[in-house]
Amino acid sequence: MRPDPVRGLRQIYTRELQTLIRHARDDATLHLRNHFQRNTTIDVEQIRLILEKIFDTRLHPASRDVIDRLTRLAYARGIDQTIAAIDITARIAGRPVGIAIGFDLVDKKAVENLAALQFSDLKGITAEMSESIVRTLVDADKQGAGITKITKLISADFQALGIARIERITRTALNRSYNDAAWTRIQKYAPYKEWIQTNDERTRPGHREMKGVVIETDDLFHVPAFLPTPKAKKKVPAADMYYPGDVSQNPNLAQVVNCRCTVAPRFRKP
Repeated sequence: MRPDPVRGLRQIYTRELQTLIRHARDDATLHLRNHFQRNTTIDVEQIRLILEKIFDTRLHPASRDVIDRLTRLAYARGIDQTIAAIDITARIAGRPVGIAIGFDLVDKKAVENLAALQFSDLKGITAEMSESIVRTLVDADKQGAGITKITKLISADFQALGIARIERITRTALNRSYNDAAWTRIQKYAPYKEWIQTNDERTRPGHREMKGVVIETDDLFHVPAFLPTPKAKKKVPAADMYYPGDVSQNPNLAQVVNCRCTVAPRFRKP
């Protein structure tokens, strides 16, 4: 199966979009409840306004698949170039419904996180090199470039670092920055968060064990210790993180470097 390098990020966008729709539906319900409480009689015009409110905010359950497909399509097309919007006509419950989703792939909080990074503490990277790498990361991310493209751009200036190391730095920086941005948003509207692991042979055993772990938004995930290789004798220590890639609690870097896991909002515990 072909690897999907942005699956986790697409899940974040999908869940956040579904959250916005759910909030809109709840707002409509509250609006109707308040309206009925204030009025003992309702005329035709009021009914029309109520129906408009419902149709503007209520989404049929069958549209969940449509939302997911639209989000995946939007993000997939935006990997190499930013797009303003994707328009599609979907058939939901036997009726044609026009749906438009606009995507600005520049995540301002994630870009701020990237701009604040520095790599001069890494072996072989000077302060000047660090500034150049950060500029490339930020500029390329604003253009919607993916990990492969950003790696090539940085490698063009710093070939001596090696393509594998540059890709490792790029992936780690992007994942940490975007997960921190996602967690910041989740804190504002969701009571719980879930650790989403990438389920393939490259996933660390400890991170694979995090599948389905849902905790309160402000709590720390406890990531288990694991053997880095089947023949290893010493385990990578367990770590506490607010989100995948989080280094605020000083985890062993083997729990962070090259991690592809993401954090997503949840509204109830399973």
